[in-house]
Amino acid sequence: MKISAIVLAVGLLSTSAAFAQNAPSSDVSGDAGVTALAQADTPSYDGTMAPKTRAEVRQELVKAQNDGELAYLKKTVYAHH
Repeated sequence: MKISAIVLAVGLLSTSAAFAQNAPSSDVSGDAGVTALAQADTPSYDGTMAPKTRAEVRQELVKAQNDGELAYLKKTVYAHH
């Protein structure tokens, strides 16, 4: 009985370690600009990122429209529709 409990505990600990890894995988998509933008908008673990104003969001939208990022995302994300 004790041996089976120990085996079960070791098994649970060994499988939970695989799920506890939180390091992001490397980006192999080839578009570092989109990845950098996504990471720039990610708040830190302590939650110190302030919410954006409407003007800031609108400015990001206009910038994405002007530099072609929005068209690229529409082409790649919604390509199957």
